[in-house]
Amino acid sequence: MFRKNRDAGRGGGCLIYLREQYSATILDEPCLDRIDDSLWLSVATESRELLLGCVYRPPNASQDAMTNLINGLNYVSTLPTQYKIIGGDFNMPNISWTSFTAPANQAEFLACIQVNGWRQHVLEPTRLDHTLDLIFTTGISSAKVSVLERFPGSDHNVVNLMFDLKAVIASNIVSYRQIKLIDWNTFATLLRSLVWDTFFLTSDPSIATEVFTEHFRFCMNILAPEKSKRRRVCGKNWTLTPKEERKLQNLKSRYRKTQDFSLIIQMHKMFDTIETRTKMLHQNEEKRALNSKEKSFELMQLLKRRNCTRDPIISVVTLQNKTTVDDPVTICEAFNSYFAASFNIEENVLPSPLPVKTNTFLSHVTVDAVKIRSQLATIKPSYLPGPEGIHPVALKHGGDDIPFLLLNIYTLSLSLGSFPLQWKNSIIQPRYKGGSRQNINNYRPINHTSICSRVLERIIKCRMVEFLLSQKLINLSQHGFLSKRSCMTCQLEFFDHVTISADSGNAVVIILLDMQKAFDRVPHKRLLIKMASFGIRDPLLSWFASYLVDRTQTVKIGDNSSTPRPVTSGVIQGSVLGPLLFLMYIDDICEVIKHGKLFLFADDIKLVYTFPTGDLNSSLGNIREDIMSLESWCQTWLMKFSANKSTIVTHGCHIPEDFIKLDGHAIPTANSVRDLGIRYSNSFNFAEHISFLVAKTKRTIGYIRHSFFFPAARLHLYKLCVRPQLEYCTFIYSHLRKSDRLALESLQRAFTKGLVGYPPSLNYRERCQTLKLDPLWLRRLKLNLALMYNLVYSNKFKRVSHKWVEKYTIIIIIIIIIIIIIIIIIIIIKVQLKLFETLAQKLAVQCPTSDVILAVAPAGRLRWEFQRNPIPVGYIHRDIHVELLPLGTPLNQSKARLNSEGRLEFSVDALFHSGDCRAVVLKVLSRPAPWHPLIVTLKSVVNVKASPNAGGSPDAAPASTTWQRSDRGADSRSTSRRWFQQQWRYRGPGVSASLKREQCNNTETVARAI
Repeated sequence: MFRKNRDAGRGGGCLIYLREQYSATILDEPCLDRIDDSLWLSVATESRELLLGCVYRPPNASQDAMTNLINGLNYVSTLPTQYKIIGGDFNMPNISWTSFTAPANQAEFLACIQVNGWRQHVLEPTRLDHTLDLIFTTGISSAKVSVLERFPGSDHNVVNLMFDLKAVIASNIVSYRQIKLIDWNTFATLLRSLVWDTFFLTSDPSIATEVFTEHFRFCMNILAPEKSKRRRVCGKNWTLTPKEERKLQNLKSRYRKTQDFSLIIQMHKMFDTIETRTKMLHQNEEKRALNSKEKSFELMQLLKRRNCTRDPIISVVTLQNKTTVDDPVTICEAFNSYFAASFNIEENVLPSPLPVKTNTFLSHVTVDAVKIRSQLATIKPSYLPGPEGIHPVALKHGGDDIPFLLLNIYTLSLSLGSFPLQWKNSIIQPRYKGGSRQNINNYRPINHTSICSRVLERIIKCRMVEFLLSQKLINLSQHGFLSKRSCMTCQLEFFDHVTISADSGNAVVIILLDMQKAFDRVPHKRLLIKMASFGIRDPLLSWFASYLVDRTQTVKIGDNSSTPRPVTSGVIQGSVLGPLLFLMYIDDICEVIKHGKLFLFADDIKLVYTFPTGDLNSSLGNIREDIMSLESWCQTWLMKFSANKSTIVTHGCHIPEDFIKLDGHAIPTANSVRDLGIRYSNSFNFAEHISFLVAKTKRTIGYIRHSFFFPAARLHLYKLCVRPQLEYCTFIYSHLRKSDRLALESLQRAFTKGLVGYPPSLNYRERCQTLKLDPLWLRRLKLNLALMYNLVYSNKFKRVSHKWVEKYTIIIIIIIIIIIIIIIIIIIIKVQLKLFETLAQKLAVQCPTSDVILAVAPAGRLRWEFQRNPIPVGYIHRDIHVELLPLGTPLNQSKARLNSEGRLEFSVDALFHSGDCRAVVLKVLSRPAPWHPLIVTLKSVVNVKASPNAGGSPDAAPASTTWQRSDRGADSRSTSRRWFQQQWRYRGPGVSASLKREQCNNTETVARAI
């Protein structure tokens, strides 16, 4: 379901329903967004791509709205999609679609339809006698439109459009091997029994590699011969037997011919049976996965299979010249040509050799069987073969002889400085990025290289990284593809620098540069020049020269492949050494920047300038100077920046538009940006990032809920898939608003509440304890503390300023102290409430008719007030009853109320008789629990005097009384009006009694009880 609600008012908007088997994307174009109440989709079917538009035009639409509609139709007409459908309620009853006449205010719209070749199919009235609902198409010749009865709840008729698309039949047959059934001991024995004389006698690594590959394939063909099967179709994941498939096809065929509705009923019964059986199979799969030793791996595989997101077979492609091809082999060739167009052609004129950065050189890399065996142990046991036809799982479990066989190839290759030819071809699979699936520009290449080559590359990379870091040859601004450095360290250092400058009142200019086709444009000869400056010498340098040249690439889609094309430049992105070689190539870009500060993560480059707000003009000159230096560097080393994809973000200043240019094109300015997975604005607010993160996490939780039955499986996948999304770079945006923190925490609240099998009456804290989950805020705190420990004690990230570390260390320590104090207060309150409960139970035994004894006094008039903060909702409308004991005569009755400060208050004047033991009793008539806590505090004493007419002897009562605090800091007010709390003493002529008491004799009880 795709929808677009109306911005203002109730109701309205557009809605499009699609089957789940079709993938669709919303077209986000400014000219289409200006059409109110419209929705535009690009839909990829199994064979073709459709453009769908849904439009509602109000009857009283303005002329500007008509202009926006015409401009949108003109734009849609220029899109390369062949099949387009636009439908909706246009409210243009005065247009005649038979004679093509229209009123003056709608004549331009009719002309737009005719000029762009749109065909309108609805010729019958759709509401009363007017034709309001219209359908426009282009590229569809077999459209049939019928106007049906009214839609329930509407006064418009249903308009039905049926059409046929030219189907492109793609092969649904794939080849596979039953590798899971191979006995690896038999495989090792068979491999050892083959003839290896040529392998060990040759001095050519390519010949040795050829023999190794042929023997490996021979063993695979013997033990797991290649077979064919139908491609699995993503959908409901139903399991059909061949007999059921034939029966369903028969029922469908009979229904098309006879239109007998009883056949539909039979099909639905079959569907119910199949769905029930499939559900049982899925439950058994989950049980096996939960009991497996590799539980995480098995559950992730189930999640991928049950939420199949495999891209549909690419059957139609629109090239850059707007021509369309649908032949599978031609499509592969078109993709191969498109990917190869980004390669550089290096001229013979090369830059002069660079000065060597170190006195230590690296010329040899030692390889032994132990290193090879350790690298083979880390290979993922995949069943998909590499370009040379060798499966990773076979290398890992194929026996103890494989490390020694590979050692022979690796030793020959490194000693001779020659890379085997069999490993130089890479298989490319186009990966969809977004937008129209038919547009070739919306795909990027994914390289698959030889598995044996990757093992050798890992060994060489480990040695090279050790050498480069020990000699400090990699600039500290680079955070990509290096040990102990990541996206988090790059963002941490970047925000450290930016926030310190912003807090100091300086202006900040951030330029995010996009390096166009960075990995594919690296020229090989220039790369070797830079490697020599890093201290790489022969024969290792010769080996790298052989590794880079004479490479080829082949595009493979399904079972169809293109012819190999030469790779004239670039480092292979799917290889192990490619990223490291790229870092070495662009390392000196940091030297050309004189005024700004660079932050790099591979080809993602951020250039930051900080300056006082009054120095804008001079700082803009410095920025221009650095940009010109970057352009000069690109010309020398044949790289290129894309100005359209670069962005400028400013804080505390304003840069004129089109002021900063790159290669003659202005760099656009934005208020917010997405960088390395984090979205932030120019005020460094992460509200947009939280909204995006919440939406993304909800989709992942939805996948898990809909795909698994058992709570244990859902919980485990939540830890594997959801929490890593929520905890990515949390140290950067820990200072969130309360609403954002609650939005993040609500995700785990909802997930834990929705788990089946746990008591639904538990609150969030109890659910977390039951499921052994920490609240998200606590996990973020733990992650921040762990990172802070690494910053302070492990010295992993030395470039972070000590001022920043000191400030946030103090903040975190304060937070921890506050949490500890809160926990201590909660424990003290619980202990006090337990003591109060015990005291109240004792008092209830002595005075069974009372709920709360406030005080016992000999004579006088007292004023009592009690309050509670914060106030539970249940106390706001509670009945309060006051009595005198033991006579039980009611004195006053009232209800509690809230004062202006939000506190619960109650006051009563109590008259006490002298000579008798009287108690003021607070009766709570509606109490949620027998001993629910209600803290009452004696606040003031008003006019405490003897009462001669109180019914007792005047001489028995003291003429005046005095209340005093027994602890330090007694109130200095007059004795006739005292403020007091906690422990008190009553003093009068000849009378001295303590408030601490347990019996009902002339002693006073503190007004603090349950």
